[in-house]
Amino acid sequence: MDKFCDTIERMILVILIAMMTIITVLISINVVTRYIWHFSITWNEEITRFMFIWSVLFGTSLGIKRRNHFNLNIVSNLISIKYLDLFVSICILLFSLVMIIEGFKLATRTFTQLSPSLSIPMGYIYLAIPLTGLFNVIFTINNMLRPLSHQEEK
Repeated sequence: MDKFCDTIERMILVILIAMMTIITVLISINVVTRYIWHFSITWNEEITRFMFIWSVLFGTSLGIKRRNHFNLNIVSNLISIKYLDLFVSICILLFSLVMIIEGFKLATRTFTQLSPSLSIPMGYIYLAIPLTGLFNVIFTINNMLRPLSHQEEK
């Protein structure tokens, strides 16, 4: 399962790098057109906003895979790390399942709603929510199983 998760991680990284590059270029173009030629490209802001939403959500999945989420030292000093990790993993799984179920409902309901400038069905934008939930579930289960697989190898 580690190789599968590593493949997903690389795919997400490529998507994130591409999106952040495109966002940077589009915002730079918009700044130049706004301040030099005194006009703004209307679709530019909308597409960068949508890409930013996807980037933030996909970035949270990478944080979960790499276990980069923050913790409170007060809590980790009071509770055994093993139990705290289990509790955090269960909370992430539950929240991610809600993201998958409710995000899918939201995405399917909003495919008829079009974005103002680009006329893209908003369901495509909201698909980032269940996809992120799915990645979170995969990465969390992998993180939970990793200590077990390392024990079996020894």
